[in-house]
Amino acid sequence: MDKKSDPMPSLPRRSFVVAGLSAVLAGSIVALGVLGNLSEIDKETFGFSHGTLFATGDEQRLRAFLARALQDDRIDVVILGHSGTAGETSANMKLSEARAEMTRTIALEFGVSPAQVSSTGLGGSAPLDKLDGESERAFQARLARVEVSLQMRR
Repeated sequence: MDKKSDPMPSLPRRSFVVAGLSAVLAGSIVALGVLGNLSEIDKETFGFSHGTLFATGDEQRLRAFLARALQDDRIDVVILGHSGTAGETSANMKLSEARAEMTRTIALEFGVSPAQVSSTGLGGSAPLDKLDGESERAFQARLARVEVSLQMRR
C-alpha cells in the first residue's frame, strides 16, 4: 500500500516496544503478587508538581505511609512511577523511572530495608481516565505520579 494513501499514520516501533514491555512488567508485578503469596494491604498515589519534585505535602504524606512498612519486615513496598502521555515516549519513560527511583531512595533513607522495596517506571503506558470537563493540561499534570502499595508476604 502506498504510504500517501494510508489513513493511519504509523507510530514509531519504539513506542510499541516500550508499551509492550511496560505491560509485561506491570503484569509480572501482579503475577508475583499472586504467585508469591503477597496480599495488598494498602495503596496510595503521590503527585509531582514538576519533574521529580513532589506536589506540596505529598513527600510528608509518603513518609507517613512508609512508616507502616517499618512495623513488619514482611511488608514489601512496591513503587510504580508514571508520567504524562504527551511528548517523547522515551523521555516519559526516563522521567517515570526517575520518580520511582527517587521514591525508593526516600523509602531507604526512611529506614525501609532494600530487600523490601522495588521500583519500576511505566512511562505514560498506564494513564488515568480523563475527567469530564478536565483540561488537557490538568489531565497531564494528574498523570505525574507514583503509586505506592504495601504488600504483606505470607
